[in-house]
This record gives sequence, structure tokens and C-alpha cells, in this order.
Amino acid sequence: MYQFFSQKKALSTLQMLILLLIAGITGAILSYLWTEGYYVDKGFNIPEDTTVITILDAAFPLENSTYFNVTVLNPSFSIGATNITNIGVATSADNFKTIHLIPGSSAEPTLPRPLLRGESRTFRCHFDWGSFAGETVRVFAFLADGSGATFPYKTGKVQLQILDVELNTTISIKRINFTVGNSAESLIPLNISEIMFDTIAIPTENITTKTGLSPFPQTLQPGHNETFVCHLDLLHLDAFDSTHNITARTVEGYSAQFPVAIPPKVQLNISNVIFAQPETGSFKLTILNLLTSPHSATINHASIESENETFRNIELTPVSGDSNLNPGENRTFTANWNWSNFIGAELQITGYTTQGFLTDGFLYEVDPTFGFPEAVFTYELHALSVEFNASGSYDTYGDIVNWTWDFGDGVAGVGEVASHIYNQSGEYTVTLNVTDNDGLSAETFLIIKVYNTPPVASFTVSNDAVFTLEQVFFNASQSIDPDGDIVAFIWDFNDGDVGEGEVANHTFTEDGTYNVTLTVEDDLGTTTNTSKTITVLNRSPVASFTESTLTPLVNENVTFNATQSYDLDGTIIQYLWNFGDGTNSTEAMATHNYSTNGTFIVILYVTDDDNSTTSTNKTVLVTLPSRKILKLITQSEEISIRQNRILENLNLKIFTSLHENPQSKKIKALISN
Repeated sequence: MYQFFSQKKALSTLQMLILLLIAGITGAILSYLWTEGYYVDKGFNIPEDTTVITILDAAFPLENSTYFNVTVLNPSFSIGATNITNIGVATSADNFKTIHLIPGSSAEPTLPRPLLRGESRTFRCHFDWGSFAGETVRVFAFLADGSGATFPYKTGKVQLQILDVELNTTISIKRINFTVGNSAESLIPLNISEIMFDTIAIPTENITTKTGLSPFPQTLQPGHNETFVCHLDLLHLDAFDSTHNITARTVEGYSAQFPVAIPPKVQLNISNVIFAQPETGSFKLTILNLLTSPHSATINHASIESENETFRNIELTPVSGDSNLNPGENRTFTANWNWSNFIGAELQITGYTTQGFLTDGFLYEVDPTFGFPEAVFTYELHALSVEFNASGSYDTYGDIVNWTWDFGDGVAGVGEVASHIYNQSGEYTVTLNVTDNDGLSAETFLIIKVYNTPPVASFTVSNDAVFTLEQVFFNASQSIDPDGDIVAFIWDFNDGDVGEGEVANHTFTEDGTYNVTLTVEDDLGTTTNTSKTITVLNRSPVASFTESTLTPLVNENVTFNATQSYDLDGTIIQYLWNFGDGTNSTEAMATHNYSTNGTFIVILYVTDDDNSTTSTNKTVLVTLPSRKILKLITQSEEISIRQNRILENLNLKIFTSLHENPQSKKIKALISN
């Protein structure tokens, strides 16, 4: 019995070993078949005698767009171990033509990395793929030798957007508003973590939201947006007259960028400073907004810096008018600051605007004058005509009683306001001299450029190809004079006629090509012209005729009359008839008969003095006499024949009787009567 059980136990062990061997072989076969199935499914043939890798999976986590994972397998049918050298990503944006290689140091584990036969490994690749969210990407794995692998992956849709940027330098150069949104198509909420101006991160304390929420992190659900108010000094950043990028970043690694075009900065100069005793509690300074500035600026305050001290927020009050300076305009302000302790000192004076602009620093040594007036003027150009205004001139301790002008072309003028017309374009130095009631004078000058821009002649035409006698409308309303007004519009229609006025109409009586010219004249007598070609086409003559009948009998005369034909823009010089039976005529009024019955088309051709021909036609039906008519004619002829026979018999009897009767003479006389 023991021997039996002992043999049975041995048999079971042998069976177990056999089963394990079968299981191992079966597993290897299944593994091979699984790998083979992967390649077949991808459309590849199973490679032989080479090293081929497979990408089993890739994962792009929406919550962190700074990395992705990829799992690479070295199949068991490879000839041996391999070395993964690179991993890359290509997007559908350029049809997968460009592969972005992941630096070896940016992969975990780092690359290159050996991979044994039958071994798989997952790599974490640090790569910012947020801009590709929502696209299909392809992940590539490359070998030192052998065949690499590719794996398509559809990333989830996530899109951060900067919807709008508000920057108005006429209000402030220290504030930019912009609206950031999470697209409604995004699959996850996004948390705003940083705002950048170009490469500079804007400090968190300089950012607020319009809703009053803490700026960071700011959670945006899909389809929602938030407006941020950023406080930064564009003047300090030297960001004017160029384009810069606003960038929003999220905790999840996504970003959005928006280009902002910043206009040139306002350029301000302090053109004059007056410290005048005994008014030591204030001084005067004149600020000019240069003509090259993009817009106006509002003067707000000033700062004064001496060798040892700095005085800020000194109030500035305009002597006349308001504090706003348009480009090319200057104004004098009173600065309320006591300068009595700074006589002889050198001061750096700077003016500021409410928008954040400031003047160039004005270095001034305090050397007070006493009661001198200040000459200030502005001008307005109108081509060669200029209006000068010295109302901004002032006298601290008196009144200005005289204004004298030197216009720079040898002509002088007087008065607080003066007008002058220059004879030609050019650059002129205009000097203003003012005198106060104490006989003290001051002088200032400006260099001005005057020029007359010629007017621009332009017009439209209702139709540039017309027939004779057709009215054509001309409109010169789009003509302009950049620096004045157009005072005259002269039209030359090129056919001997002329016209005037902004709008004109004309009728051409002869065909041909006409070069219509418009000449415009501005208020300074400068003229400009332009031309357009009008093609005038000949009107064809009108062919028309009447007829005595359209249903004549054979050999019956028919009269055709073409005298009612006419030519609106000329004369008819030729008539030609085609009677439809092979005959014709050139008479205006023609007579014709048809020798046979039938239907004939009569065509009239008329030609005018421009050799243009027109035709018209009518159908003539020629018939034979009817049978009834022929019968009546036959009967009438028979009656006539019988009557003639009766008369002949009667005459014969009478003749015979006359010869036999003595009274024959009387009878002959009677017959004769």
C-alpha cells in the first residue's frame, strides 16, 4: 500500500512539473501573440532579427501640462537589449513634420536608458505641452540602433485666453486692465498664478481684480473670465512706442499671451522759469507739450531738487486757461513754493502730469529778475496763413501794453493777436516782443514751418462708356484740400464745353474718346487737376418704313416709304431695299411689284454718317386674283362680246336700210348724233 501511494505521489510531482512547463511555454506564446497583435493592429509587420520597441501607452495629465508619461516596451521577440536614446513629440499643427525632442536630462529616468528584452519602462518627460491641448499628438521613442516607435494621443481640450487689454495713456500710463478667460470648451478649471509684462513678473501686490477678490490663485471655471487691474509704470519700463506681451500663467502650467501696442510717450519741456522779487512765495514756469506728442497731457504738480533737499508735490496753477496742454501748445503756471532761501542756488525742476508723464529736468540757477514781463505766444497754421496769439504773455507786477511781431520774412506786425500770410513755403523765425506799463520788455521766438499742401483732385463718373446724347454725371465731392478749402471746381469735357461746380453733368453729341479733366483750386490759389477717359459710342440709326399694302396681287404696284427712318446723332446717308425676290433699290421711297405670288420678306437697311447700319423688315403676301373675280371678268367679257355682236348686226341692218330708204341721210345724221 505504501509503495502504491509513493508511486502516486511521484506521479503527481511529475505531472506538476509538466503542467508548469506547459504554462510557461503557453505564457511566452501568449506574450508573443499579444505583442504581435499590437504591431498588427498598428499596421506594422513583425520585424525579424532586429530590435524593435513598442510604446504601450502615453498620458498627458490635464492638471499639469508641464510633463507627460510614456511607457515603452522592448518585446520578447527582439534580438536583445536596446538603448532608448530620445523621446519626442510632434503635433498636428504642422502635420507632424516637426518633432520636439525631450532633453535627456528632462526625462525621469534620464536618457539614454537601456531596456532589456521583454522589459517595459515608464518615462516622465518634462515638456510644456499646454499650447497643444486639444490636439492629436504623436509620441516618438528612438533607439541607438534598431526600429523606434510612435504612439498617437488625443490630448484633452484646455484653453486659457486673454480676451481683452485696456490701456489708455490719455488717462494713465500706470494702469493696464486685461480680461483672462477659461474657454467654455476647457475640460478643467484653471488657477491663475502669475501675470507677466514681457519677461517681468508683475508683483502680486500691484494686481487687483475688479470683483475685489484676491488675485492669486484665481480659479476660473470653464466658460468664465476675470478682469485684472495691473499697476505698473510704463515710463519706468521705457515701454513706449513699441509692442509688448501680456502673459497669464496658471498653476496647471497653461499660459496665454496678448500683444499690446503702446503709443509714443508725451514729450514735455520746461521752456522758461522766472523767479521775480518781491514775490518770493512763488515763481513762474512755462511748460511746452511738443508737437510730436501723440496726445494732450494735464499738468498736475512739480518737484524741485536742490543740492541737499528735494521738494515734491508742488502745486501748479495755470496763469490763464486750464492745465491741459495739446501737442504744440505751451502754458505758463504759477508754482507755490518759497524760494527766498535758494537765491543763487542751482535747482532741478521737473513737471508732472496726472497721466504719469513728466518733463525733462530743467536746471536753473535762481537769479531773480524784478517785474519783467513774460512773452509767450501760440500759433495756428493754415497752409501759408498763420494766426498768432500772445494772450498767454503776462506781467507779474503790471500790465502788458504793447505786442510787436517780427514774422521772419521782413514783415512786422502789432497787437496781442496777429495774422500773417507768407508768400512762399519755408522755415521762419517768428519773434514776439512785449512791453509792460513800466517800460520793461521781454522777447521770445519760435521757429515755424509753413507750407501749402496742394489740393487733391478726384472725381467719380456715373458711367465711363455711354452713347451720344446720354447724360453723364460727374461728382468731385471726394476732392480734398489737406490744409484748407477747395473754392473752385472747373470741368473740361474735351469737346469744347466746360463746366463748374462740385457736381456737373454733360451730354456728348458726337461719338469718340474724351479725356475729361477736373481742375480744383484751394483758398490760396493752388490748383491740381486729374482726368478720366469717357468713351462715347455712336447711336445706330433707326430703320422704319411704311407701305401701301402688305397683301398685293401679282403685278400690283406697292409703294415702300423709308423717310420716317432717322438718326439721333447724325444723318442717314444710304437706304437699301431688299424686296425678297432678288431685286433691290436705294431710293428712300421705292415702288415695286411682284410677278409671282408668294411670301416675301422686305428688308430695309439704313446707314448713318458714322457708317453704322440698322435694318428692319416686314413680310409681304402676294396673291393671285381669286376665281370669283376671274369668273366675273369672264362673264363681263362674254356680255361685251354679245353686245358687240348685237351692235354689229344692228349696224348692218341700219346700213342696209339706209341704202334702200330715201330718208337715209336723216337716219345717218340721227345715228351720228
